[in-house]
Amino acid sequence: MNPESDPRPIAEPQHDQEDWTDEEFMPPVRAKFQELNHLAVVSVVFGALSILITFSWILVVFPLTGIVLACVALYQIKRRPEESIGREFALVGFWLSIGLGILGFSFFFIGQRKGVPFGYEVVSFKALQPDEEKNEVVPELALKLHEDKKKIFIWGYIYPGRKYMGLTEFVFVPTVGHCQFCQTELKSTEMIRVKLEGDLKTNYKDELTGVGGRLTVDEAQAAHPFGGVPYEISASYIR
Repeated sequence: MNPESDPRPIAEPQHDQEDWTDEEFMPPVRAKFQELNHLAVVSVVFGALSILITFSWILVVFPLTGIVLACVALYQIKRRPEESIGREFALVGFWLSIGLGILGFSFFFIGQRKGVPFGYEVVSFKALQPDEEKNEVVPELALKLHEDKKKIFIWGYIYPGRKYMGLTEFVFVPTVGHCQFCQTELKSTEMIRVKLEGDLKTNYKDELTGVGGRLTVDEAQAAHPFGGVPYEISASYIR
């Protein structure tokens, strides 16, 4: 039969009469974002900031915080599977904190060793602090370095004095936050008297400075009621 001669009307495509909304065709994006675990997202941020440990070991707080937040997020997500969309973020934050934390610490360690002359043992101000629980005046490490006459290398800051140029002697402190009016806030073991040997001279600067030489210890000064300076370095190297 010729369709053109068929008197019956052509049937229109039938549609469901139920009203359709955009939400039935589009992914529920808003709902997905509401399911994200916030700790998982924050762990990614701390993971990315973990590389900052390159500049100071104190910034190890970033990778540690990132790892803790990621672990807590994974625990919460496991208890509430409907928030499983955040699991990927938590895993990224966890491994990012570990990876960048290790990488940053490696750079920090290399940076600390850079410029240290051969034959010098790297020592920190923290290692020179006595153990109060043992009632130490100075730690055993300091006494051993003194007795063995080993050359040490230590990072710190030149304490500001009256002279700023052509220094051959100065007080060395662990942080730059101390001024000439707040010396009483420093412990006696947090100060080192540095005497440059030979023709060595330096100028005052508020930047991190490295000093290398032989350490001598005067326990009587450490026990002095007015806070003497028990440590002295005869420095053969400064940078």
